[in-house]
Amino acid sequence: MSASSQFARRTRSHAAGPQGQRAALRHRPRKIESFRKGYPRLSAFIDSDRNFVMFRCFGRLQARVLLHRQDELAEIESRLERIDQEEKTEYFLSCNRQDPSVERRALFKEAENKLIEYNRLLGSYYQNIERPVPSEPHIKSVSNWIDGTKPLVETESMFLDDWDDLRSPRSPADHSGMDVFLGNLAAMLNRIGIKHGEHSRSDDQHILLYQRSQILAASRFLTTLFGVVSLTVPIVALYSITTMPIRLVFLVLFTTMFSSILCWMTESRNYEILAATAAYSAVMVVFVGNL
Repeated sequence: MSASSQFARRTRSHAAGPQGQRAALRHRPRKIESFRKGYPRLSAFIDSDRNFVMFRCFGRLQARVLLHRQDELAEIESRLERIDQEEKTEYFLSCNRQDPSVERRALFKEAENKLIEYNRLLGSYYQNIERPVPSEPHIKSVSNWIDGTKPLVETESMFLDDWDDLRSPRSPADHSGMDVFLGNLAAMLNRIGIKHGEHSRSDDQHILLYQRSQILAASRFLTTLFGVVSLTVPIVALYSITTMPIRLVFLVLFTTMFSSILCWMTESRNYEILAATAAYSAVMVVFVGNL
């Protein structure tokens, strides 16, 4: 028996002492309403679901700061070129170790410091603009909650007004159009009174949160079902058709349907969709050729 398992056994045995069996460990998230109204409650709401995480990237402001830093570096570059042109001894331009120009060395140091800061700001700006813009339904969800609960004063509640400046986290690798469809379906069912979400994070009945594992399980099930149906249904249909021209028409229809659904259900790249469509079409052609 390993040391870790012995420790685990002793811990369980100690927990079940004369005081009685302790309550089973379970997930007890803190309610959003338990936080003080204001920024504490707003931050708890945003952190309650990945889709609610959205912040301004201040793209225009970052671009303007970069333009000013860029001009400062351009000015240093011009000053350095002027010093080089005014240098009377060409040898000093070929030997850095014996260069007596204090001004040139000072410019190098100043340029180095400004370049470090400029590259840091430039990298941050590129990262921000590459992040995805949150979808309209998610922006409206956060906006509706802010309008309904009013956690902040009006002047500080306007950060959602400029949708183009908002950025959200990158979607998980297994995110697809099916996930969006299931989320919209859940919201529609909730509006007509069929609720399947969990309210462990909030007492507000208007807030409906879904665990990522539930959406992923349903998405994988439907994807598996689509994979089976996309092969079995065309095989049965093509087998029952005896005329070759009609078979070819159905083959084109099934291939088009497969490619369209693949585009909708996944976030695959164009070449991946093209490769999958080609493979699917090849299977169908081989099957038709052997009939």
